[in-house]
Amino acid sequence: MFGNLVNQYKIHIFILFGLGYLILGTGLHGDDYVEIMKMQDFSNFQFFYPSPYIHEHYILGLPAHYLLFWAYKFIGYENLIFYDLIKILAHGICIFFIFKFLTNYFEADRALLGSILFILFPLHDATTYWYMALVYIIPAALLSYSCHHLLNNSWLKSFLYGLLGASFFYTSPPFVFGLGMIFAFQRSYKKFLFFIFPGILYVGYYFYIKAYFPFAEKRIGDSIDLVSFLKNFIAQILSSIESYIGPSFFLKIFYAVVSLEFTSIIILSVIFTCILKSKRALSTISKHPKSLILSLFCVALFSFIIFSLTGYYNHSPFNLGNRTLVYTSFIVCILIISFLPSKKGSLVFLSVFFLLPLFGLSDYWKDWNSDQKLIIASIDQSSALADLPPDSLVFVTDNLYHKLGAFDHIEFFSMSWNTRTIFNKYRSQGSQFMGLTSYLRITDNKVIDQKFYEHYQLKKNLFLYESMTDKLIQISPSELTNLMLNKKPAFRHWIQGLKGTKVEDLITQLSPRLAYIFK
Repeated sequence: MFGNLVNQYKIHIFILFGLGYLILGTGLHGDDYVEIMKMQDFSNFQFFYPSPYIHEHYILGLPAHYLLFWAYKFIGYENLIFYDLIKILAHGICIFFIFKFLTNYFEADRALLGSILFILFPLHDATTYWYMALVYIIPAALLSYSCHHLLNNSWLKSFLYGLLGASFFYTSPPFVFGLGMIFAFQRSYKKFLFFIFPGILYVGYYFYIKAYFPFAEKRIGDSIDLVSFLKNFIAQILSSIESYIGPSFFLKIFYAVVSLEFTSIIILSVIFTCILKSKRALSTISKHPKSLILSLFCVALFSFIIFSLTGYYNHSPFNLGNRTLVYTSFIVCILIISFLPSKKGSLVFLSVFFLLPLFGLSDYWKDWNSDQKLIIASIDQSSALADLPPDSLVFVTDNLYHKLGAFDHIEFFSMSWNTRTIFNKYRSQGSQFMGLTSYLRITDNKVIDQKFYEHYQLKKNLFLYESMTDKLIQISPSELTNLMLNKKPAFRHWIQGLKGTKVEDLITQLSPRLAYIFK
């Protein structure tokens, strides 16, 4: 017994060290910068007593606000290591919670493997390295742990963890109602109703906010109808399938592995050597957990329904939006550990298949974070922008995305709100900043952003800014028009190579919002 306890501690320490290596140095991304700037302006009273009028849709996730987003207010832009430490802690807890849940269906080795696979699955790397995207894995872990307690008849613990998980953020409903189906399939209807009750409370709260504070809830469009919902639902299914068994999957894995750096290669060599020398194989499975597998299919199904209501997201392993793949990843990972042969060779194959892209993506995000900090520091100290005339409109020409191989993977200056935040110190005299993307058009003396539905008034002073060289170039409206017309679309998905075919017609019919990627 003592030996087993020691081995458990060794495994926990090994996992924490592994998470430390993967996550330390990955920093902040995307909306993190916007939220830091916003919350830095909050008084302590405003932070601790949130209002829909100033917090907008974050009022829909108060536990996330207090337990996660406090860092934006009290850490700010300094000491970025603390964000990484929080990410490490959150991932460690999530792996433990999922592990405990899976021990109800598998031996400890398969349960641990399944929890690590799900939390760190390479297709949704945004949930690992983007601080804000922790709101996708934390509810999954809390609700799984709640389910674990209810399976073991700990009703009070189940309710407390379930209430926290269901209300953590608006990412929770697919997990609440999907995991609850475990009890429905087992015909434990009392437990089913008990488990989903926190989810029903949260959905009621969500629609209360939508009804009385419509400006705070922007996910479900008022114009949604049955035809658009069905189109969105078909697009959800097709894009999810393509992400896991289509070209996107293999391209993501390939470019992730290509991103490996020397230190990671050495560490992986040691790990693989230990695995090969070990005589340990996976435990055998006598019976597949049908209720678990079916319930996780329901998690994916409920996520498709919710995303179909919003019409905002289709699935892809590339860009920060790949966080949406977390729902389908749960069933994919459980299917893997359910049907993976117990032979040692299968464990070796899975280790290579999983660890190579995992470490490669870690190196990729660390490198980008290092470059990103240099870019931001250069902008803050820019001599060119210091002399910017008042009331200028500035188009940033580079660093719109950070590439993963051939793909424009992580959004940077392509996100208008991110650009406004990073260039904020130069906006005090009425100047505006935006990325020079392919979906900008000039109409009626306005610059129209066709992706984010924003518009900017053309100003007297028009400039291009090269963030890599700190060069500011003044241009005319006609030159700007030509630049926009000749700007090539960012390469976000291999399917863009089918422009002008029936595939493009099908995609734009199912999801008109995606038309911009072909322009």
